[in-house]
Amino acid sequence: MKFKNKHLYKKAQEEMVGFALIILIVMIILVVFLALALNKPKGGSNVESYQVTNFEQSLLQYTSTCVDSYQPNYLDVTQLIFFCEKEGQCLDGKNACVALNETLSGIMKESWKVGPDSPYKGYEINISSNQGQILYVLEGNKTNNYEGAVQPLGKSSGEKVEISIYS
Repeated sequence: MKFKNKHLYKKAQEEMVGFALIILIVMIILVVFLALALNKPKGGSNVESYQVTNFEQSLLQYTSTCVDSYQPNYLDVTQLIFFCEKEGQCLDGKNACVALNETLSGIMKESWKVGPDSPYKGYEINISSNQGQILYVLEGNKTNNYEGAVQPLGKSSGEKVEISIYS
């Protein structure tokens, strides 16, 4: 086969080589992205620290069943923590710390289901102040893989809520 214009033939070859290089670069990028996507940990339900922080913020605003002085003055979890620290009694006669423990345990059991088949192996809640520990709840197993959040409640009294979710 004879080409009349060798200049066009050479230009076409250069364009085909360029096109092949572009295809090769795109394929390399796709292989890298595929390798990163397949290298993610199995389960895909690992908890992120922002999820724990958001959960903790919501938890502190949850309204409990404890009423301190008159109905319908139901205490939220933050108020219930302070009421527990003062060793208060709910209007129904229940100790505020018992009400706090029941409220937090119920919320945690519904929100972070733990077990061997679950992506969550355990959780831990520690509520403390400068005077000592107010409440401690541990469910499931502690592992080295966890995300946690700390929320200070009072500026001078040192109350804080720590939640750790283990996976």
